[in-house]
Amino acid sequence: GGVTVGAREGGLDDSAPVVLAFDHAEILTQAIAVLRDKVETTTLAFGLLPERFTLSEAQRVVESILGRTIDRAAFRTKVLSLGLVRPTSDERRGAHRPAR
Repeated sequence: GGVTVGAREGGLDDSAPVVLAFDHAEILTQAIAVLRDKVETTTLAFGLLPERFTLSEAQRVVESILGRTIDRAAFRTKVLSLGLVRPTSDERRGAHRPAR
């Protein structure tokens, strides 16, 4: 018999069960917990992004892994305080103000 764990396209979620055999559900659950902890306490999420990205893209990656939303201003303040990103002259246009 299999055990169910949560997963969904675009993120990690406990509401959409997937059946896994043996102890794979436990292994996956532990791996997700470690990943979430690393994203909270290290700069790991930035390694999952391309060389050039917007802060909104970075926030979406972090939110997808953590399974919750993050305050936009607090996220921006934290990221900028780490000194890991710098503005570029590139602009991306979308429905809102251009991102740099």
